[in-house]
Amino acid sequence: MITKLSEKLFLGLFSLSTALSIVLLFSNMSEIGDTKNILSFVFLLLPVILMISHSFIVLSPKRGIIFILIGMAVGTTMEYFGLKYGVVFGGEYVYNMSFPTIFTVPLPVVLFWPVFIYTSYSLVNSFLVWLKKSKPNYLKGNWLMIIFLVICDSLLVTAIDLFMDPLQVVDGNWSWIGGGAYYGIPIGNFIGWFVVAFITSGLFRSFEYFFPRNSDDVSKVIYLIPVLGYGILSIFFTATAIRLTMTDLAIFGFIITMVPVIVSVYIYLRNYKNIKSTNNI
Repeated sequence: MITKLSEKLFLGLFSLSTALSIVLLFSNMSEIGDTKNILSFVFLLLPVILMISHSFIVLSPKRGIIFILIGMAVGTTMEYFGLKYGVVFGGEYVYNMSFPTIFTVPLPVVLFWPVFIYTSYSLVNSFLVWLKKSKPNYLKGNWLMIIFLVICDSLLVTAIDLFMDPLQVVDGNWSWIGGGAYYGIPIGNFIGWFVVAFITSGLFRSFEYFFPRNSDDVSKVIYLIPVLGYGILSIFFTATAIRLTMTDLAIFGFIITMVPVIVSVYIYLRNYKNIKSTNNI
């Protein structure tokens, strides 16, 4: 009863987040000053709330907190060394944000590392759910599957930054001191993103391997939400790239971020009747 109520509340929150994302998109296009700033703050806050609530429902509160703390710890540690010594992300960079910091790292950056990694992790998990495959665990001994899943998680996270980083640089949210080959960004930055995601996902999936949990009581539609969230992020970045007249980035970024979403949704729809027959939707 409590789980079903939580799921309904979460779906309502996701719907609200989607609606506000659309409003923010149009406000960005029309450059509405104060409204844009307020909506931008809300847009930063809602994904964090969605990540927390979704992870609590799907993983359990304890596991959700573990995932978030790992993502924050790994991301913040790597950012600290990147900002202080110019390592990890391929060069020196600075953030141009007026936010509180944790070890010199702006708070939104600290919070969005687990958001991006959790969304990608959940997108990969959606394929397991649609195909009725269980996560690797010590009872089945399929530990090699962890490596494959972690690589997939990390590639999806890196795809986000391949799309996002050039947009943030143009918008002035951060700057690369020495420039780089990819829209003025060093290639090492994306290697760094892959490493952060790989460590975070690797640690948590290893934890799940030794301490498996059955999540069959969760409605299948809940697993679809991060997939749609990843897709909304792709659309938002695409529209932003078009607004900034970065057409080539819009095309490239849309392809690398939207293809896994389309494939996941396609498999979900193809198996809709089978999924529905389990009475978990």
